[in-house]
Amino acid sequence: YDLKNWTKNTSNPILSYSAGEWDADYVNKPAIIKDISSDKWNMYYIGSTNLDSGKIGLATSDSLNGIWTKYSGNPILTFGSEPDGSTSIDILTVDIYYYNDIYYMYYAAQNSIDYIYRIYYATSSDGKTFTKQAKVLDVGSSGSFDHGWIASGNIIKINDYFIMSYNAGSTIPSGFNTEPNPSGIGFAYSKN
Repeated sequence: YDLKNWTKNTSNPILSYSAGEWDADYVNKPAIIKDISSDKWNMYYIGSTNLDSGKIGLATSDSLNGIWTKYSGNPILTFGSEPDGSTSIDILTVDIYYYNDIYYMYYAAQNSIDYIYRIYYATSSDGKTFTKQAKVLDVGSSGSFDHGWIASGNIIKINDYFIMSYNAGSTIPSGFNTEPNPSGIGFAYSKN
């Protein structure tokens, strides 16, 4: 293994949409983490039906190669009431981080009034039942590369800091469930 030469898994796709279900149109933007308590892999992903708003689902597997089984309680996180009092109408991205026996789920939710995506987080002790907590990153000031929208990327820990990369854009999405145009990638940090 050298991180330069890659071979596609012969079992691809490892997860597909499910006709007639909440994720009938697409499954997208996965975040995978090892569940320490069960020794299984958890895949968190965005799913949608009828090109409606995105929601977050969970699939589990004993192996990264699959077979991946969708959790019967899906979707595990949906748009709607957010911790800051706003109402979201879509979820665009998801990332997951496990720290001190807690799962931290970061997600970009689209506001129902201004259509701007902002990053929120939810927590869980079991990786299945999440409680929305707070908004963690908002858009930048007028004229900045990230004043139109912001969406979570990946989270890593370096020494005493957690680093979150994020996608962003200077143009506000034109309406509901409109895929925003990116204008850059940023990062934010949180001290441990």
